[in-house]
Amino acid sequence: MRPFALLLFVQALAAQPEIASALNQRCVDAYSRSDYITAERVCRESVSRWETMGAPFAPHLAATRVNLAQALAGQGRRAEARDEAQQAVAVLHNNPGPRDAHTLFAMNLLAAFDVALGDESSAEPLLNEVLPIERALDPAGLQLSRTLHVMACLRVHQHRFAEALPFADEALHLAIQASGDDSADAALTYATAAEVHRAAGRPDRALPLYRHARLIYEKKFGGDDLRVAPILTEEALILIDDGKFALAEQQLRHSLTILDRSCPACVIERCGAEGALALLRTRQGKYAEADRLFTHVLTVQQSTPVPASSVADTLKSLDFVRSKEK
Repeated sequence: MRPFALLLFVQALAAQPEIASALNQRCVDAYSRSDYITAERVCRESVSRWETMGAPFAPHLAATRVNLAQALAGQGRRAEARDEAQQAVAVLHNNPGPRDAHTLFAMNLLAAFDVALGDESSAEPLLNEVLPIERALDPAGLQLSRTLHVMACLRVHQHRFAEALPFADEALHLAIQASGDDSADAALTYATAAEVHRAAGRPDRALPLYRHARLIYEKKFGGDDLRVAPILTEEALILIDDGKFALAEQQLRHSLTILDRSCPACVIERCGAEGALALLRTRQGKYAEADRLFTHVLTVQQSTPVPASSVADTLKSLDFVRSKEK
């Protein structure tokens, strides 16, 4: 290779980390705009470049995989997102290690995916590892708030509501303290606390928390943001129990419209909304339509990773509806 060509080759090699880093930043920027498709595309370009640079750049590759996982999750592709997060954690846990902020974030993200997909046995060890580290390193930080949020969600899936409430309350307190009462983290933890109260049979305490979370999301991201849809569904469940059927249906229709526009692949959120609509039809005595909706939800749940408790709830509701039909 001639000296001039060799110089160009060396300069190109030296530029690769900068290009990969710039692509990763573009991925982050797109994600912050809720442009998850662009975020995925740019993140994959960054991943491809990091992969060519070998072991010295493995932590950079892992950090980009974390961003790619979030972009995939924003499209409802949680199983793919978990795969990326698992690869990232495997690297980051060794270098820079479990006490690094990037590693803790990745482990929290992976645990959240595990809980959403019903893999509680994988989530619990991750959370048990990061919780004491975060309490020691930054007891007033957002990472601890996020861990506590996932712990609360896990306990709700396990129907251990008394244990879930302290986690949810502390997560909310820390989120407000660290990022303000109108932040996205605060909205997330308001919704988590609301879900604990609703699942434990305290709708009067849950509804104001849901509404506050929804107002924050609507103000920050707009009324058609994906994060608004599941909150509308949860509010509708409380309205159904309160006999406010017309308002509940309006909420559920809005939730499904958001999902149609923003995330057609968000199976978990759609099953939640359709299951709530089926419950509404049950309360209205429209058992044939309720049967159709519950059957569809069950079919989707049985072909998709979801918490076992969600499948059990759908089966129970479907059995009740069919008993009424007979």
